[in-house]
Amino acid sequence: MCGRYSIVADLFQLQTFFSLDEVEPWPTQPGRPEWQSRWNGAPTQTFPVIVAVPASGGGIKKVLRWMRWGLVPSWVKDEEALSIGSRMINARIESVTEKPSFRKAVALRRCVIPMSSFFEWHTDPEGTKEPFRIYSKAVPFLSVAGIFEEWKRHGASDSVPERMTTFSLLTCDANAFMERIHHRMPVVLEAEQQRRWLDPSVRTGSAALESLAGFRGEHPDWTSDRVSRLVNSPRNDRAEIWTPS
Repeated sequence: MCGRYSIVADLFQLQTFFSLDEVEPWPTQPGRPEWQSRWNGAPTQTFPVIVAVPASGGGIKKVLRWMRWGLVPSWVKDEEALSIGSRMINARIESVTEKPSFRKAVALRRCVIPMSSFFEWHTDPEGTKEPFRIYSKAVPFLSVAGIFEEWKRHGASDSVPERMTTFSLLTCDANAFMERIHHRMPVVLEAEQQRRWLDPSVRTGSAALESLAGFRGEHPDWTSDRVSRLVNSPRNDRAEIWTPS
């Protein structure tokens, strides 16, 4: 399970690295009038996510949108939306086409989630959990396969937002590098895999997963740092989180 990640970048960096055609405006939030990097991003927070949509002159364009981490299926009742979303942060690649909560999204609403790094906790023989930050030595961002949903409030209650766009990131078995830390990891895509994963002409979950047939999950450029347990609390969202311990 991946329950924490970082995205430290300004919008120009993201637009340049991912060759984005459009960046949607940041949805102003209390205390965040504009986009600010997340050193220790957590579920239920809003993140930049990349989708592919039809372009007016034909072809497709890559768009950066803002989504809440924790997928809420469209059919979820109002009173359950926020609690379900806080749990639906990962989708296992092995079962994503079978789960009722995910199978429509993987067929029709796929995305790429930019990350500077992600965090996992290693449990030692004494049962102590130590946090590690995993990142690439070669590139500034990891590109993680994800799925998203559009949810609309069913009733008139204002206890939940009227609309939410939410996402989950795909996970798979750990590769040789990650096995020493944790048994699962995000599905990190290379450039061609990103293009195929985002392709809106692919409209079934099975075909979408076939587009990842060459995915081996081996990333020789990855490295890791053991970091402070400050990362355990999402309230600690600052550069100090990254300091190796």
